[in-house]
Amino acid sequence: MARVSRRLGALALGLCVCACHESQSGKMSHSCTEKGCLDSAGFRLHPPDDVWPDGVYALDVAFDDDAYSCAFTVPDAIDAATDLDAYTFPVHCSPDFSDGFIFGAFLDAVMASITHRDGSSKRETWTQIPGFYYLTVRTRKLAQSFSVTVTLDAEPYFHASEPLYYEKNQPNGADCEPTCHNAQTELYVTAPP
Repeated sequence: MARVSRRLGALALGLCVCACHESQSGKMSHSCTEKGCLDSAGFRLHPPDDVWPDGVYALDVAFDDDAYSCAFTVPDAIDAATDLDAYTFPVHCSPDFSDGFIFGAFLDAVMASITHRDGSSKRETWTQIPGFYYLTVRTRKLAQSFSVTVTLDAEPYFHASEPLYYEKNQPNGADCEPTCHNAQTELYVTAPP
């Protein structure tokens, strides 16, 4: 059985462990590790059917007053990322706000989940669907809003300007630090250009 899913970008780095134990007074107390999470804001842009038409793309992205100009070419960018070990292709932006892993702009592969059954046990593996990508843009800035304008071969392709809504993330639990805030907006190009 196969199902299609999108690989989710990491919103928090590291897992934090919160160890609980009973104190002498009989109340539960918490002991938290020092591993942390990161604040972030961003969006995912899905072209129709997650397929980018061939051409030269220019992106103008702004998080509040921080503006970036980005570019990629299809099929060149997609071809570079179709190696089975490459699920993410970096998109070059100026100024550069990429950290090479979470922050910056990326074409991320759409992944398929395949469930393998052997008697009463089952396991799941993931594989890239060649040619199917969405665009992920993330920043460390806790911006109030963002805007994105995309052109394809210098013609309008997509535009959005939206507020950002944050969710609180406490990987160690409600009584443990750190506390991080993350916002993720899903955007869809509703029709081909």
